Amino acid sequence: MASAKSNKANELVAHYLELFEQLGDIKPKLVFGEHAFFFQGVMFALIWDGVLYVRVDATSRPKHEALGLKPFVYVNREGRGTAMPYFEVPASASDDADEMSVWARPAIAAALAASTKRKPKPAKQKPAAKQKPAPKQKLAAKQKLAAKTTKAPASRARPTRSVRDGRATKTAARRG
Repeated sequence: MASAKSNKANELVAHYLELFEQLGDIKPKLVFGEHAFFFQGVMFALIWDGVLYVRVDATSRPKHEALGLKPFVYVNREGRGTAMPYFEVPASASDDADEMSVWARPAIAAALAASTKRKPKPAKQKPAAKQKPAPKQKLAAKQKLAAKTTKAPASRARPTRSVRDGRATKTAARRG
């Protein structure tokens, strides 16, 4: 049964791709388990329950409403519906590529305009942490530490005290 539904969906996608052919490079993709159509990476149309919906904006919406075409309403799991900016296309456009382009071109324009209006989200800022020194500073710090811990050359060695049998005696520094 599921394969019959997917075959029908694939046939619909192929049919609409054929109708959209004169519009340019249209790519179908699955969105929420249904097919959507993209132009330049922007979704402009979708098939939901076998019905084609196209993107609308303030300019194209009145044309759809005047013909009594229904908006796409997404119903979530809780049963609440959310109207989306997509409307049906007339049934007559489903059989004629020229008429389909009359409905699809404004949908593409609306989708492209909507995608340019979006502002990129600001990058998340990490909490201020102790700043690590830059690589050059790390190297200089390591060299200072190394200079402190290494012994001076034997020629510059100073006499040191040595404890022998409980008493301190002066001994010459070891020469290497």
